[in-house]
Amino acid sequence: MGRRTVVAAAMVAAACSGGGASGTFDLPDADTARTGSAYIARVVADAEGDDLAEGAGEHVVLRHDLDIRNDLGGWWLEDAQGNRLNVGIGTQIDPGAELRVHTACGENSDEAVFNCLDTEVLDDDGDVLVLRDAAGAEVHRFAYGDAAE
Repeated sequence: MGRRTVVAAAMVAAACSGGGASGTFDLPDADTARTGSAYIARVVADAEGDDLAEGAGEHVVLRHDLDIRNDLGGWWLEDAQGNRLNVGIGTQIDPGAELRVHTACGENSDEAVFNCLDTEVLDDDGDVLVLRDAAGAEVHRFAYGDAAE
């Protein structure tokens, strides 16, 4: 039998931290209990400075609140336009940990994965991101900014 994936039942509307101008969108705390797996906790769509700055820039924060280590190898994030941010083969996330998935280049670590793309993926004004497992099944859906309204 295949691995069971829990999907958030409804599209989650993101609350914007920093009054909307910061381009940082957080999953409301009340919605984190409904995920049952790794989930999209924050979108930094308009980072300070260059969104494609090496080692920094726009990124998505994945969080994992279960009691076991989660293998995210082969998982990816996909926006409404079909753009992908790969989580990376062999990537694992510990219980209670966060993983930043960056658009730009940088050095991969236990805390961050870099896709080294030459164009921005995260829409500054809002979008819908889907976290997919290695089989392509939807794990979590996160609407932020204008797309959450």
